[in-house]
Amino acid sequence: MDLDVPMIAVKLLTGLVIGASIGLTGIGGGVLVLPTLTLLFGLPPTVAVGTANLYSFLCKLSATYFHYKQKTIAFGTSGYFLMGAIPANLAVSIGLTWYAASLQEDEAAWQAFQAVSRLGAEGGAEVLGAEVIGLVPARVLTDAAAAAVRAIVKTQQAIRADISLATEVGKKLFPESDAAMIADVVERDLPYYDASISEEFVLG
Repeated sequence: MDLDVPMIAVKLLTGLVIGASIGLTGIGGGVLVLPTLTLLFGLPPTVAVGTANLYSFLCKLSATYFHYKQKTIAFGTSGYFLMGAIPANLAVSIGLTWYAASLQEDEAAWQAFQAVSRLGAEGGAEVLGAEVIGLVPARVLTDAAAAAVRAIVKTQQAIRADISLATEVGKKLFPESDAAMIADVVERDLPYYDASISEEFVLG
């Protein structure tokens, strides 16, 4: 297997700089590592989050030991934080697992939920834009965002083809006086309903 020496050197140098930052300040795992892994090295968001968590954990061991020696750790407060954080993380993880399982019962909903797994692998860092906290998978966030986009675009296409659909939907959601104006409002806004998104993505 051929070694990419320049890339290895870049990774070593990057690790050195970020490791020094974490060691000196105790911060930098999410602020520096995650954007670096996604934007500079092109890792998928889910892989980047897992890698950043491991990297930060290992780098912060030495920082934690230093603070322990300096007696600058409030163990009592940390204990209370953990008593709340650990159950919360477990609850979120179990909840997301249950939610995904419930979606599988509806094939269409499950396909929508998974529609942008590809998006996460092809550049989801721009969708995330921030560190993912705890055990919440990055892919769940990108999937949810893409499912919402797909639903909005499909709805816009349907309304563009038949404006009366907007009124029919509106009758179920709004008072009659408001629903009567929906078609007029939609017709006024039609120029903005041409979303700049590929038909292939919309149709899945």
